[in-house]
Amino acid sequence: MIADLNGDGDQDVAVGTYAGLALLEGHTGASFENGLEWQFRMGAGWSFESAPAVGILDGTRQIVFAGFDTPNGTTRVAAFDLPGSTATVDAWPIFRHNAERTGVGPDVSCACFCDISNGTYSSEAVDWMVTEEITTGINAFQFGPDLLLDHAQMITFLWRQEGEPTGCADHGFIDVPGDSLYELAAAWAKAEGITRGTSLTTFSPAENVTRGQLVTLLWRRSGKPGGWPDPASATFLPASISPFRSRGRK
Repeated sequence: MIADLNGDGDQDVAVGTYAGLALLEGHTGASFENGLEWQFRMGAGWSFESAPAVGILDGTRQIVFAGFDTPNGTTRVAAFDLPGSTATVDAWPIFRHNAERTGVGPDVSCACFCDISNGTYSSEAVDWMVTEEITTGINAFQFGPDLLLDHAQMITFLWRQEGEPTGCADHGFIDVPGDSLYELAAAWAKAEGITRGTSLTTFSPAENVTRGQLVTLLWRRSGKPGGWPDPASATFLPASISPFRSRGRK
């Protein structure tokens, strides 16, 4: 387990072993268990084969682990106080495959998310969306490329690309809560004429976006340009490789 164990803001390592819980200074690998102020000592007869965890319990920063009490033949869960830390959660190298947390490791082929492989048709587009802060993925590690996109997510993408403008008139949609993540996006899209809703008073945020709705939203956002060839004569990509199948969430 990687975390700041001695409160200096740098990352250290805790390793459970058959002989005890090893606490190692991150820069040198030296043991500093004796320098920590435990309210209880860990018995020499305990083994700690499971990974420990660090968190806030009852208002104090603690390390928690499960161990086997060999003399008594029982499994026990223990928690010990840790010094306060100046490190932030974002500073912890949490399972992103390397120290830079880019999501790319020597044996893992990933773009910004580990469910988007480098070299696929959507990988550069997803990288761009992350860089431009248009998408945050479905969690810290996944984009969800095969998930369906709904109205709320699509309008949020467009709103973020526009710079997240505020101060727009009330959208008037009764199905868009005032505290929702997409409420400002819906107000902006309505004010700019990008969306008209599914009725005079509804936006239907959870409904999936069709391809026709998607191109209409993009066309309106671009100012309704005209003068193009008849779409009936256009050649479309097969659905299996269409970029419209790369989907994500707000």
